[in-house]
Amino acid sequence: MDLDYALRVERPIHTPENLNEIKIEKWDWSNRLCIMIMKNSISESFWGSLSASNAQEFFLQIKQYFKKNEKSETYE
Repeated sequence: MDLDYALRVERPIHTPENLNEIKIEKWDWSNRLCIMIMKNSISESFWGSLSASNAQEFFLQIKQYFKKNEKSETYE
């Protein structure tokens, strides 16, 4: 199972010359599972502040959120 496929690979583009239907379906399935797993792994209070259309964006938003919090919690 390639659960992290959507995190590792950009979504394939469907063009008339290059039909990537299987790859797109695989990516969409992985994307849905990744977002579901990440949402279930974090507190529901974060869900409203995160609005990503794919798993890569969702992961980056979580990463940026915690990076901001680390900076605010550091003491000089």
